[in-house]
Amino acid sequence: MSTMNAQAKSGPAHELQRAMAMLVVVIVVLTALAGIPGLTTADDAGLQDQLGHVRSAIERYTLDHDGAPPGLASWDDLVRQLTETTNARGEEGDDFGPYLQPEQLEGSGRCVEELPARPTGDSTWLWCPTEQRLALNRAGRASDGTAYYEY
Repeated sequence: MSTMNAQAKSGPAHELQRAMAMLVVVIVVLTALAGIPGLTTADDAGLQDQLGHVRSAIERYTLDHDGAPPGLASWDDLVRQLTETTNARGEEGDDFGPYLQPEQLEGSGRCVEELPARPTGDSTWLWCPTEQRLALNRAGRASDGTAYYEY
């Protein structure tokens, strides 16, 4: 009988049970690690960096163009004016820019007359030229509790 128990503990069914138990342990450890705030800030930092680069480009453009911000007419104008060279009027030219690479403005955007109280989620970016404010149009909060929309 002891030979049967030894065979049962070393058979395919026992190996499957052992593998399943190890998988459960791995899942528990990964779940615990995901809850540690310091390990979830990389994405948040990336969003903040991207937003910071775009905002800096908008400031440089505005300074170079005598206080006129980019994208007064549309989001497409903002993208063009920040990623291509322009003249003093913000039209195609060789006097200023480019301020960003096109991939730094990935995603869709929308110009608004006034930023809404909450993100609408219908685009990646919201740009309000009258307030000269750019916002991530994203619900949710960063690991530090800050709303993405308030970055």
